[in-house]
Amino acid sequence: MNNYEIIIQKLDAFISKYYKNLIIKGILYLLLISLSLFIIVAISEYFAHFSTSIRTILVYVYALIFVLLFSRFILIPSLALFRLSKHLNHQEASKIIGNHFPEISDKLSNILQLRELDDISDEQRQLIEAGILQKSAKIEPIPFLKVVDFKTNFKYLKYLAIPVVFLLFSWMIKPNMVTEPTNRLIQYNQEFEKQQAFALYILNSELTAFQKDDFELNIEIIGDELPDKLYINYHNSRYIMKQKSGNHFSYIFKNLRNTLDFVITDAADFQSDKHILTVYPKASFTGFELKIIPPKYTQITTISEKNIGDIKVPEGSILQWHINTINCDNLIVLKNNQLLITKGEAPTFIIEDTISNTADFKIYTSNSYLNKSDSISWVVHTIKDEYPQIKVEIVEDKNDSKLLYFNGFIDDDYGFSNLKMVIENQGKSSTQSISFNALTKPQNFYHYINLSDLSINKGDDISYYFMVYDNDKWNGYKSAKTKKEYFHFDSQEELIEKRNNESDSIKNDMMQSLTELRDLNKEIDDFKKELVNKELLSWDDKKKMEKLLKDHEKIQKKLEDFNEQNKDINEKSKDINQSERILDKQEKLQELFEKVMDEDTKKKMEEIRKMLEEMNKENAQETLEEMEMNAQELEDQLDRNLELFKQLEFELRLEENIEELKKLAEKQ
Repeated sequence: MNNYEIIIQKLDAFISKYYKNLIIKGILYLLLISLSLFIIVAISEYFAHFSTSIRTILVYVYALIFVLLFSRFILIPSLALFRLSKHLNHQEASKIIGNHFPEISDKLSNILQLRELDDISDEQRQLIEAGILQKSAKIEPIPFLKVVDFKTNFKYLKYLAIPVVFLLFSWMIKPNMVTEPTNRLIQYNQEFEKQQAFALYILNSELTAFQKDDFELNIEIIGDELPDKLYINYHNSRYIMKQKSGNHFSYIFKNLRNTLDFVITDAADFQSDKHILTVYPKASFTGFELKIIPPKYTQITTISEKNIGDIKVPEGSILQWHINTINCDNLIVLKNNQLLITKGEAPTFIIEDTISNTADFKIYTSNSYLNKSDSISWVVHTIKDEYPQIKVEIVEDKNDSKLLYFNGFIDDDYGFSNLKMVIENQGKSSTQSISFNALTKPQNFYHYINLSDLSINKGDDISYYFMVYDNDKWNGYKSAKTKKEYFHFDSQEELIEKRNNESDSIKNDMMQSLTELRDLNKEIDDFKKELVNKELLSWDDKKKMEKLLKDHEKIQKKLEDFNEQNKDINEKSKDINQSERILDKQEKLQELFEKVMDEDTKKKMEEIRKMLEEMNKENAQETLEEMEMNAQELEDQLDRNLELFKQLEFELRLEENIEELKKLAEKQ
């Protein structure tokens, strides 16, 4: 290595030491300025207690200054040290060294300039190289590194000691003077309560509430000097707080709508940190519509109601509630404390249920903040489908005991599905359908049966009743029925016994009527003799004539009844097994009974009554004779009929006894 190369190496070492010295000096400058600036900012924060916005500005300004100082005093020299940015060249370094060593200033600069010459001849190059080596030999012993002395930086330490000592002294005398502002500056975006003569504590566990609710804020203050009044500040307004006790204050936020922040102040300069009262949205109802769908069989149309409470609906109705909400995520629906499933999504939910019994409904709104916030409740009463009603009256045919007529009445709240007559015999039953109108309520119906058409044996008993069914499909078509009525079909023996009893009765009545006719004829004859010697008829005579006529008519009426009774006996005798000979005689006897009161006889009685109305002495005898003749004719006919009736009864009973003996013989 020649002297020139040594000089170049020494220049490079100088440049490196030069920048290291700048970095050391820069670190001292950075510490001095940043510490001094920090002390100024911290002291200002300690006494001024800046707001978050001012603290934020101060912190960012401080950080900016720190970054600028760091860049200027440390970053730039460091980059130059490692040749990563613009740095000193050899020529510039020679000038700095020449200022320190004047005797070599021109020589060092000359060497560098000669080395940089390019456009020269070889002879000139050799002469220059010789000159460079000669001059380098004289400069090489000079210690370039002594130009930069690290010890010169020690003078800055005494300046740095001033802020350091100040901080240490302040920390030892009053630590919070350093720690408090430092902590607030570090947490520049947070509110800090200004230290006062008293402390304020919020007693509420959480500062949360729900929309439309009230919230009572409770605070307690502790300290040596307590304020007389406290104020709460929000929405750019100030409100006085209520003092519950010496150190207990409260304030009620009414009908909260949105989240708000507030601070608490006193009459002087106290101001608390900013507090936030979080107001969560409250799920609530905005209205609902109820659709009532009664069962189809009721023929009631669908009904829609809005915002109603307790209701009454037909049993089996489908109810659909369309419930509108706000801030609601879900509905909790309880029916008789049992959970129901809802349909739809917020804000409109649908509840559908079929009502079979009276039920209590409770509905709660719910969201992520509150499980049960708003609620509504109502009772749904069911209108039970009533049982149908049925009434039946029996009308018997006087001419035919086997014909039964029925007048019926049915009623129901909605309508009918079936109406029938049930006949039971020997453990078996048969039904007869009855026509009706399914939707007419109430209504009458009519029905009849001919017992002769029923395949019933003599001596059997039947029961019958009527049943009606309503159209209540929900409850399986409810029914109602009438009381059971019974009908006994007489046996052969019973038929015979009844006929014989009736025959004996009519026979006795005929004998009595015959006696009465004979007595009447005698009275008429006696009265005729009495009138022979009278010139005029007295009022008593007329009354006696009227009495005779009435007695005559009464007997005549009995004879008519005999005709009907005999017809009834003959009708009932049809059920008895009788010979053709007996039946022929019965018909002949019936013809005789009908002749007793034929049309001619009735006309004669009318003529006698007219004669009685115009009666005088002359025609009285004629009237009595007519009455007597008529009565005599009736007596003769009745006597003949009675004898024939007796003969017929004797033959009939003889025949029946013979038949009974035959049966007994067969049995034996």
